[in-house]
Formats: sequence, structure tokens, C-alpha cells
Amino acid sequence: MASRKSVVAIAFGMIAFAFSASAEQPYDITTCFAGTVTVLTASDELTVTSSESWGITQSHHENKAFDNTSVHCVGIGLRMPGKSISSGYCKYLDPDGDFLVGRYENGSTERKWEFVHGTGKWNGITGGGTNEAVTRAKPITPGTYQFCSRATGTYSLPK
Repeated sequence: MASRKSVVAIAFGMIAFAFSASAEQPYDITTCFAGTVTVLTASDELTVTSSESWGITQSHHENKAFDNTSVHCVGIGLRMPGKSISSGYCKYLDPDGDFLVGRYENGSTERKWEFVHGTGKWNGITGGGTNEAVTRAKPITPGTYQFCSRATGTYSLPK
């Protein structure tokens, strides 16, 4: 029969393990962007572009993950008949000065996001989710774009 000390030690160990494991957290954010697009080539058969954008994020979740972060993204796009793909990287700078970097890939039907790096409180971040454009404005100046995107998913941080 296990002693009371052994049972307490095992229970404490299980609780410590539960707290040390990374807990998956939800996020639900809207980011509004303004940016520029550069056309490498454009035709009915193939259009290739690069883009650079800046924006700000608002969280809709009670945990306020990524709320009020400044965003800078760079990407590339490819458009062909029946196929449209864009991909790139975004850096999110939070109000405390810590940042995280994520990778996006938007296909014709699927829009994916994954976290690839973080500093400070975001060090070791993993996870990802999906995103969708929620509004797109008419470009105010040729070669620019303005839109908002809503992203949802989960992230984990090591303990």
C-alpha cells in the first residue's frame, strides 16, 4: 500500500506536469492592412506580384491575444486561370515590444496561417489557424490596397 507521502508526491507531480505542459489558447483577431503591390508580370495567362503591407490588430476574444499589435507583412502572389495563390510572412509587434512572426498561404479555397517564431512572451510559440478577408476597399491610389482580414485558431507557448 502506498504511503500518504507517496500519494501526495505523485499528485503534486501530476499537477506540476499539467501546469508545465503548453496549453492551447484560442485567438480571434481582425487585422486591417494598407499596402503596396508591385507587378512582376501581368497577362491573362500569368500574373506574378509582390506585396508589402502594414496594419493593426484587434482581438475579439476575451483573452485579448494579439490585441493592439502592429503588423508588417511581405508576400508574393501568383494568378493563373483557375489558380490563385499568395504566401508570405508577417511580423506582429505587441505593445510591450515583443514580436512574433507567422507564415500565411492563401490558395483559391484555403487560407492557412502558422506561427514560426516569437520573442519575449511569444518565445517558442506554435500553432495557427485560418483567415478570411472581411472587407476590401477600393484602392485610394494606384498600386495600393486596403482590406481587413479575420483570423481564428489556436496557439501554444512552452511553460
